[in-house]
Amino acid sequence: MQPKTIFIADNREPVAVSIAEYLAADGYNIILNDLGGAKAEGCAYTSLDIADYSTLSGFFTDLGSSLTGIIIPAPPIRRISIEDTDETIWEEGMRGGALSAMMLTRAAGETMTQNGQGSIIYLGSIHAEKPTGCSFIYSTACSAVQMLCREAALDFGAKGVNCFYIHRGVMAHDTGNKNEHTNIYCRPDRRYPKKRLPLPDSLNQLTGFLLTDAAGPLNGADLRADEGFVMYYGNQDGETIK
Repeated sequence: MQPKTIFIADNREPVAVSIAEYLAADGYNIILNDLGGAKAEGCAYTSLDIADYSTLSGFFTDLGSSLTGIIIPAPPIRRISIEDTDETIWEEGMRGGALSAMMLTRAAGETMTQNGQGSIIYLGSIHAEKPTGCSFIYSTACSAVQMLCREAALDFGAKGVNCFYIHRGVMAHDTGNKNEHTNIYCRPDRRYPKKRLPLPDSLNQLTGFLLTDAAGPLNGADLRADEGFVMYYGNQDGETIK
């Protein structure tokens, strides 16, 4: 039986690394693009410019019918204000976020539509709809990719390729983004119904499901997978969040 190959575009996101190990243990052939993040057990590595369509197209074409899906994590948040941002930084931010997601979608989508099946999973953030307070570039890129998911679902869905956007919540490795412009990172654990921050492995099984045919009815969906984080609307237990 031909191996099912999943390409994960960025190893700087701890959630993506956890997903890579989970899927590798489940029998998938995982190729993790090394952009300077953590290693994952049981995975192969490459180092591609994910904003270069020609390189990506050749890479996915070589994978051929083994390519089952790709996972596109959002890049790390780059803390910078609009006032301090010049055009070069804007270009870098969009190239690493929305542009790379578009090039990955196009290149992998073309290969998977030829196979007649596959999944594109955008591992995004609640910040596609909820500002970070410290990086307008990041929120803008996430919002653009959210829209890209919908467009890709229309373009590729009829040819057997499903697309999903995941809005993940705030996790322990995100708390360094605390800033004075929003209280979203102030004691974020208290905003969860379970009163604790989810771990990077919390999306492993969900991602595994989205790679199956059973997820077909969800094609094009925005999936809020934040364990209830954005439902918080005020202090409900008598504790002040500061």
